[in-house]
Amino acid sequence: MEEEVKQEVETPTAPVVPTPQEEKPKKNILLFVIISLVVLIGVGVLLLVLLTGNKSDDKPKDNEQKEEEKKEEEKEETKKDYKIDIYRYNEGIRGLCFNNDPSICKDYAFSIETETDDAEPIETDDTSNLFVLYYDNGMKVYDVTKKTSQKVNVKKGYDHYQLFLNNDKTKLIGILYNSYDYTKKGFYNVTLDKTLYETKYNVDTMNQISDKAISLSLKDDKGVYLLSTEKEEELLYEAEDEDSALLEFRSYDDGIYTLEECAAICEIVKVYNTSLKEITNKVQTMTVYNKNIYVLYENVITKYDLDGNVVSTFNDFGKIDTIIRDYVVYIKDNKVILGNMNNKSESKELATINNDTQYVDDFTSGYYTKDDLKYLNESDKPEGLYVVIVYSTKDANGNYGMEYCYNTSTKQVQELPIKEEVGGRAKPVLYLYTTKDTNVKVEFEHPEYLTTTYPKYNKSWNVLAKPNGDLYDNNGKYYYALYWDETRYNEVDFKEGFYVESKDAIKFLEEKLTTIGLNDKERNEFIMYWLPILEKNGKSLVYFELTEERESSNKLLIAPKPDSMLRVSIHIKKVDNKVNIKEQKLNSFKRTGFTVVEWGGMTY
Repeated sequence: MEEEVKQEVETPTAPVVPTPQEEKPKKNILLFVIISLVVLIGVGVLLLVLLTGNKSDDKPKDNEQKEEEKKEEEKEETKKDYKIDIYRYNEGIRGLCFNNDPSICKDYAFSIETETDDAEPIETDDTSNLFVLYYDNGMKVYDVTKKTSQKVNVKKGYDHYQLFLNNDKTKLIGILYNSYDYTKKGFYNVTLDKTLYETKYNVDTMNQISDKAISLSLKDDKGVYLLSTEKEEELLYEAEDEDSALLEFRSYDDGIYTLEECAAICEIVKVYNTSLKEITNKVQTMTVYNKNIYVLYENVITKYDLDGNVVSTFNDFGKIDTIIRDYVVYIKDNKVILGNMNNKSESKELATINNDTQYVDDFTSGYYTKDDLKYLNESDKPEGLYVVIVYSTKDANGNYGMEYCYNTSTKQVQELPIKEEVGGRAKPVLYLYTTKDTNVKVEFEHPEYLTTTYPKYNKSWNVLAKPNGDLYDNNGKYYYALYWDETRYNEVDFKEGFYVESKDAIKFLEEKLTTIGLNDKERNEFIMYWLPILEKNGKSLVYFELTEERESSNKLLIAPKPDSMLRVSIHIKKVDNKVNIKEQKLNSFKRTGFTVVEWGGMTY
């Protein structure tokens, strides 16, 4: 029993303690494990921090980017909704229509995308339809061909803008702008990005002559200048005499430009080439054909090339009447001859005339194409060079004259008798005075009565009219009035009218035309044209055919409808002795709003 108890209380065996040599490797392993764990945990935490940091940095950036992209998309979408719709005129008065009247602007043309919803097109005198001036957070010009826009440093709010293009109508040179009273005006040069001539000149009119020059007429009725569009203050021409207000620069065929003095009829003073180099100031009449300039002066024709060099001269013809292309119509020993300036052996004798009763009509003589003849309602006639000889009285065959049509290819001449009286109404001219820049369409009730027209009448005249009376066609070409001749007229019996002697002619015309209502310019041009006839007659009967009677002969159809219209036609009959005639009562014309004035006349 005691043994069993002893065994139970026996002291336990002491644990085996390793020797120092055994304990060291275990501590190293443990320390390595702990350090490794710490390092791994640290690296992990660091990576986690870095990753978390990157993610926290990236997340806002992603959001910003997405927000920006979203805004851009919204902006793009919104931008597409902003646009200007451009239409064409229903009746083709001008190509592009900026009016909001749906009865006029019917044919949609294209749209211009804009940045703002308050963008608007600005109407200009440019009728090429290749560029559109518009306002969209500043003034811009839209290139219709390239479908691109460019900013231009021109202010909004002027009454008149004109786009200046190069001769080929492919490039924008500049923008002319002014107020109606011309107190504010200037020319913005696109290439230089600079405004020229804004305050230097007291301008009455400014017109483009070429891509290199602007014509200025001064407001004080004195001074005409030709200024460069390429350099500031480059003066190409200057005129400062009293009559210089009558001078006008005009563009001609093949880039030829003329300085013309325009009173009753425009007469050429100087001729310039495309580079605005003066070619000559000795000129009576001229023509441009096949890149050559033919100038007639003192019965000598000088042929120039487009650089202004003399190619040849022609002075071995008779009395030269007119030049048509490179042909000359001259009279020698009462014979009318058509000469080829390049080959005199091809000259053709057309007719023998009586100089007292027959003459060559240089207004209607010329080269007529099929299109020209179609416009004149004479499609049955052949294309060719026409020399028109007019008789003062009918010949034995009842002809009023003869047209000689020369075929330049076959060298054959065809004679075409004129069965109706030639000329009829002499020089009707039409002035249009609008209250603002307006596109005007002019038609005749009887266009078949028309003979010579300038500019060429093609079913209608479509012009941009200005308050000062300036007119521009669809190519931007300037006209001071519309001109035509007619073959029909109202004959008068002179039961009433006026008896006028040559010595009283000036006073008579000034007094009666003032009573009727012609202004200074119209009165001056009327007198310059008709005074020589009254003075030559010595004694005359005069009758004034006014608006109502004129309308019964060949009514004018004008859109928009004028607010006031005056048509005056003087009838002059030469008499040998004094005639007692009942004096015609003349009513005075009052101008209101859009005013149309015509004057013309005929002799008996």
